[in-house]
Amino acid sequence: MTGLLPQLPTPPAGRRGWPWDRETPALPPTRSDGSSWPRITVVTPSYQQATFLEETLRSVLLQSYPALEYIVVDGGSTDGSREILERYGEWLDHWVSEPDSGQSEAINKGLARSTGEVWNWLNSDDLLEPGALAAVAEGFTPTGTRAVAGWERRFGEGHPTTLHQGTPRDHPLEWTLFVGHLDQPCTYFRRMDIEELGGLDTGLHWGMDLDLYMRYLLRFGQEDIRSVDSVISNFRLHADSKTVRQEGGARQEDQVARWSFRAEWGREVGVDPEILRAVEATFPLRQVRPYRVEVELDSTLMDFHFTSELVSYFYFQRRDEEARHWLARLRANPFHRWDRRSLVLHARLHLLPAPMSRILAGENPYLSP
Repeated sequence: MTGLLPQLPTPPAGRRGWPWDRETPALPPTRSDGSSWPRITVVTPSYQQATFLEETLRSVLLQSYPALEYIVVDGGSTDGSREILERYGEWLDHWVSEPDSGQSEAINKGLARSTGEVWNWLNSDDLLEPGALAAVAEGFTPTGTRAVAGWERRFGEGHPTTLHQGTPRDHPLEWTLFVGHLDQPCTYFRRMDIEELGGLDTGLHWGMDLDLYMRYLLRFGQEDIRSVDSVISNFRLHADSKTVRQEGGARQEDQVARWSFRAEWGREVGVDPEILRAVEATFPLRQVRPYRVEVELDSTLMDFHFTSELVSYFYFQRRDEEARHWLARLRANPFHRWDRRSLVLHARLHLLPAPMSRILAGENPYLSP
């Protein structure tokens, strides 16, 4: 891909900087350890994103990455996206514009055509950082690495620019399954692992990346995910983006998705049936594909995390009786500790002597110590 910039279509008037009039410098013939650059497949799902699509395409094509496979799956857009794809078609390994059932199906279509050793998708309103794919490939250098997680920059008009890298994986796997998340655009996997997991659940239009991450963790664990200190992707926030457009109901959608996933794999790992019945009675769970669990998990620790999350939910919903019930269950778990958060929760729910409750009740139990 070296020297591709002069060959690509002329950028729209007034567009300057990356990826309009710049490209990533040519890479050396091999990686730093002397091994060849692995084939990386990037899949871009798109629908009615002509405003941003060309910038996304150029940010991938101008990586100067010597072993790139780039696939674009458009859902039959009528906003000029097809015309953009036609202009860039000769530099794409495959593209299609036809109706589909949504983002998950589009990504799975791309996965079915992928041949790269390393794989991820990049939405059509986001873009790669210069040199991103080289950083990903270097991240896969150590033997046994199954996934590479870098940094994601979030930006957009009216939004502060911030950096994110998901949650650290230095806690037990049981903890990561509950509170962990990955920033999908900057996390690359081995394609064969994603295929083994069955790709994305096409029945999900929200939380499908979280579902995939849960499946990955329950199948492969977290030990072989390597973090790299490089910005890989730029996540755009704008009025028509899925994240911003659905922000009003996003938290509820996210909560339902998370509990649907937890309930499904909770059954697989032997979580206390009473806990699962409470989950099913509390949340409008969705049907999801069964999970394949091939890691060892501590059932007592899993019960602790399930119970702790129920306490948090009922507490914030001001359903105090239920919160007290599950807090009592939490106290009985061997993993419970009388830390600051636990003390404040007990005070707020009037489960401590009056003088102590008066001291602690004004504090927020979810602030860091």
